[in-house]
Formats: sequence, C-alpha cells, structure tokens
Amino acid sequence: MKFQSEDAEQDEVQESQYLVNENVVEADEINNNILEFSATLSKCHVHNRTQGVYIPRFIVCANRQWIVGERVILRTDEGSRSIGLTVNDGRARFSTGWNKFARDNEMKRRQKLVFNMNEEAEGIVFEVTKLGS
Repeated sequence: MKFQSEDAEQDEVQESQYLVNENVVEADEINNNILEFSATLSKCHVHNRTQGVYIPRFIVCANRQWIVGERVILRTDEGSRSIGLTVNDGRARFSTGWNKFARDNEMKRRQKLVFNMNEEAEGIVFEVTKLGS
C-alpha cells in the first residue's frame, strides 16, 4: 500500500488550486459560450483571509469582457449573495463578499463546486452547487 506524504499532498493541492475541470462544461447552443465550470476549493479559498475562485478564461459574458469591480450574484440553496470581481490580466475571480459567502455556505477545503452562469434580468448569476461534503 502506497501512502502520500502530507507535504506532497499539500503541494498537489497548491498546484491544483487554480485548476478547473474542463470536462464539466455546458455549451450555449446559440453563441457557443461555455456556461459551466467546476473548481475544487483549496485552503486559500476557505480561511478567513480568502481569495475567491478564479473564473476560467473560457467563461465569458455575451459580447464583452469581465470588468474590475463588477458585481455578480452567487446563488445556492441557502440563498443569494452579491460578489465583486477582481480582474488580473483579463482573468476574473470572485473577490469582495467571497469570504462571507464561503463562511455562510460552510465551504470546506477539497470540496468541489460547480458554477453555472446565467445572464438574468438582475445581472450575471452563478448557480453554485456543492458536490460531496
């Protein structure tokens, strides 16, 4: 039986903290936009000074780029929360409000989330689903 050291396991988690599962995608038939992605949370996503999950580059709004300070809605079975975006080098991540969202939804390290983006009347909404515990 082969055991992985805790240091090797931490390195693996750190290396994968920004990866998303590109196999879990759904294409919009009209404009071929990919509207869904998944992410496995790492320590940096769930402690008190967290940084939010990056939105993969292939997730785009219709006919425009992400905007610094833009607000999106993250919706779970527990409710909805408005979250600000930070954009670095054209890549957006959930920012202002992410800490409270993660706490309120009892998110944990190594938990897998699926984000499904919809453009609705109130703005851009990501339906967030937890997979496993």
